[in-house]
Amino acid sequence: MKFHNILKYFFIVSLFSLCFFTNVNAYIGLAPLIPLIGQAIIWIIVGLIAVLGFIAYPLKLLLNKKKGKSVDKKK
Repeated sequence: MKFHNILKYFFIVSLFSLCFFTNVNAYIGLAPLIPLIGQAIIWIIVGLIAVLGFIAYPLKLLLNKKKGKSVDKKK
């Protein structure tokens, strides 16, 4: 069977499938949604930790500077 015939067959089958489909009335449920909710919660927690890190580190440096402690940099 040539590629052209396969493509024509696929097109005809797809056209008939789209024109004459009926309701399936299937219930998908929460199974696909649970991993999405988990990923969203993880990304929110990671984002909060990143924002907290951007705020807390400069504050730590500022407080150490006010107390008179020098920040030792390893060479």
